[in-house]
Amino acid sequence: KMRPKVFDLDLSVCMGCGICVEVCPYESIKMDQHFEIATDNRFEGLLLHKEDLAKSNAYYHKLHPKDAEATDTILAEKKRKEDERSAAAADKATAAPAVTPAPAPAAADKTAVPAVPEKH
Repeated sequence: KMRPKVFDLDLSVCMGCGICVEVCPYESIKMDQHFEIATDNRFEGLLLHKEDLAKSNAYYHKLHPKDAEATDTILAEKKRKEDERSAAAADKATAAPAVTPAPAPAAADKTAVPAVPEKH
């Protein structure tokens, strides 16, 4: 899986609108209720790194229990399907090799000249 080398969130340009949450294809961005982020260092103080942003699933369940339960259900279903696919691929790899079909019969006489329509 591809992952970014650096993941930072610059809160100096964030409006808190939540659009990033809606468009995230991995459902990994969740809005927090921690709004007091004032700092006298507006450059490094408002730049959050991946380690600063990571929260546990239990934390998310405290903030939004219904949404967290729905997300857990979706993720569990995705994991189950992924496990089934990997198990099927492993079964296919360990199965006996399939019998190859017999080669097609040789074409009829290749020296025959195809019929050419007469010109009128």
